[in-house]
Amino acid sequence: MKYNGLLVSIEHRFYGAPYQGRSVPTADLSNNSLQLLTSEQAIEDLANFIRYFPSIQPAYKLSTSTTKWISFGGSYAGSLSAWLRAKHQDLVFAAYASSAPVLPEPNFWRYSYSVEAGMNFFSGSTKCMEGWTRAVKVLDQTLLKLQGNPTALKDFLQNFG
Repeated sequence: MKYNGLLVSIEHRFYGAPYQGRSVPTADLSNNSLQLLTSEQAIEDLANFIRYFPSIQPAYKLSTSTTKWISFGGSYAGSLSAWLRAKHQDLVFAAYASSAPVLPEPNFWRYSYSVEAGMNFFSGSTKCMEGWTRAVKVLDQTLLKLQGNPTALKDFLQNFG
């Protein structure tokens, strides 16, 4: 404990291995339930963890006023790390955000290459990537058809919570 630090790894809501037979904090994966699956909610989950953790681990003698929390993450987790620091500077001393896409980029077609490589690598097959590609094409075609009709586009987007 040269620097008297503590590493805590936090699992994102809805991600990871099942807890008590479920990997989600809701009874189902309906649109209503999935409204909790947002980066904003994840940031607040992290902030609440930082506030709550000292009370459940008193042996570490942590305090929200004196403990210097540093958030780390890569890719999406890196974005969360940066946004957490930006929103909760009172809780987070610093953030390390590796390869973090913190600003949205329209027509970010290069992202597809990373997704394709990841799907092929982790699934060991091209079937998952092929299904994802078909789904993206259907969504693109649907959005293009609705582009000239703001009312229909708004109605369509409301179906996604």
